[in-house]
Amino acid sequence: MNLEMRFEEIPQSDRDQIEMFSQKMWVAHKELAAAKESLREFLESYECKRRALFLDELDRAGLIWCGHCQKMVSIGGFAILKTWGRECRVHGYGDAYYSFEEFKRCLQVCRGCRISLLARHATFGKTRSGGQTSFFAKEILPEQACSEGLEIKKLPEILPPEAENKFKIPPRIICGGRDLHVGDLRTLPFMGLPIDLR
Repeated sequence: MNLEMRFEEIPQSDRDQIEMFSQKMWVAHKELAAAKESLREFLESYECKRRALFLDELDRAGLIWCGHCQKMVSIGGFAILKTWGRECRVHGYGDAYYSFEEFKRCLQVCRGCRISLLARHATFGKTRSGGQTSFFAKEILPEQACSEGLEIKKLPEILPPEAENKFKIPPRIICGGRDLHVGDLRTLPFMGLPIDLR
């Protein structure tokens, strides 16, 4: 049987209702997608502001963040180190697989970490090179990092709570799919969303 003929059997008033509801759903879908993108952009901007505020507060206090020991240390005696080599990466279900990958990083480090990392320069084997199969380190100037296309890591991936408290940094907001949390995913959600933000 011709489907178009079956559709014609639906009364016109009912077809108009179906059309109206479907158009409303499409409008709502577009608005929801736009709101999702706007919220994602807002959360990224919020996190950038937090990180900039933390950098300003560190600067005011005469401190830097050491990219190796992950601590706030006095600005005196810090160095920029380029580190490179090969490291073992585990991956797959249950970390059942591993591979060796090249790495190259640029870290802002304190005096103690500078000495420790430079002492490990040109070491090979997991135990001697701190988990990497080969490790090299060299002190460089910030301009050299830029010319090599390396970004100097000046902040941790996640600001530590003690630093947030010390400098009164606004709390972190993170998304756990449909829920927004303050601090981390272990906290109760402060807001539920109708769609997944990931």
